[in-house]
Amino acid sequence: MRTAICIIAALCGAYLVISGLWIARAGAVNDIPQLAATGVAELIVAFTALLGAGLVFWNRWVALAMFAVSALWSACVAIIYFDDTIWIWCGISIVLILGCMVSRRRNKRHHENTKRKRSVNALQS
Repeated sequence: MRTAICIIAALCGAYLVISGLWIARAGAVNDIPQLAATGVAELIVAFTALLGAGLVFWNRWVALAMFAVSALWSACVAIIYFDDTIWIWCGISIVLILGCMVSRRRNKRHHENTKRKRSVNALQS
């Protein structure tokens, strides 16, 4: 599950870096401050997604926090600039948050079952 979360976050982050740079450049070249700001906002979402992707193997709670920052930031930008496409990145961040929570829960159950089996085996021997 961690690998899937990492791959999804890394792919989204890589796409957002490319997209954010293109949008920010187009806004700067054409002197459209709203477009430049949206591009920079996408770069911030990309940074938090890539950071979360890297941190998911170290600590899922820290990765979850990075994905939460990404979701909150993209929601704020979508509200401020009335940008519908930014809501997609907010949704992807929420899916990654849910993935971290499910992964944590599955891992916790696995450890509990392993402990239970060890204790039963110890009692039987």
